[in-house]
Amino acid sequence: MTTTLALPAAITNIRIDLFDTDSTDYRWTDDQIKRQISRGLDVYAKVAPQFLTEQIATIAQTRDYAVPTGSWWIRSVEYPLNEWPRHYRPFRERTGSDGISYVEIDMLDVELPADNTGTIEITYASAHTIDNSGTTVPQRHWDALYLAAEAGLIESYLVTTNDNFDFVDGEFRDRVDDTKAPAAWRAQLYELQTRLQARLKEIKLEVEGSMIVVNRWGDKPRLWDRL
Repeated sequence: MTTTLALPAAITNIRIDLFDTDSTDYRWTDDQIKRQISRGLDVYAKVAPQFLTEQIATIAQTRDYAVPTGSWWIRSVEYPLNEWPRHYRPFRERTGSDGISYVEIDMLDVELPADNTGTIEITYASAHTIDNSGTTVPQRHWDALYLAAEAGLIESYLVTTNDNFDFVDGEFRDRVDDTKAPAAWRAQLYELQTRLQARLKEIKLEVEGSMIVVNRWGDKPRLWDRL
């Protein structure tokens, strides 16, 4: 069973969905499909970014740590590790005078690391990828990637249909009406966009349901209600 999606397979599947399977007369080039897949990844990632974690060694008496490379935004900061209940720290992101983005962790002076033997774990949102080896998009969401790419392809193709015409040859009384094609493409685009928006809403609810709730200004003790 396929559990990852490589870029060539994604291109093939999109061509099948759009009935563009005649290799001697493709409507879209591979590069055009790749471009729309890339844009589809951006659309998908807005509601379901890839969450990664990075563990950083502590620095003595320091509450500022560089934001991980590729981070869009920070979801949580845990310090110290391997304790229960977990210690999710309030934090803020800021840009230092050196132009580097930092995570400033809210800790009392007595809580600051004494040396570099501790570990801080930062969970952050980042972009999704797809290449010849596979993709970071989970299998259950591949349909959203397809919908976004296919809608993008049809939307771009509509530009080329703006000069379609309705022509009648007066001598031979032959009529060529090519003006209905754009309307059909627009209807297909609307249908794909409607399905995409509905699917993204479902994914957004799924992602939000799995989010860790962290109190920004201090965690409530686990057994507070029993006191």
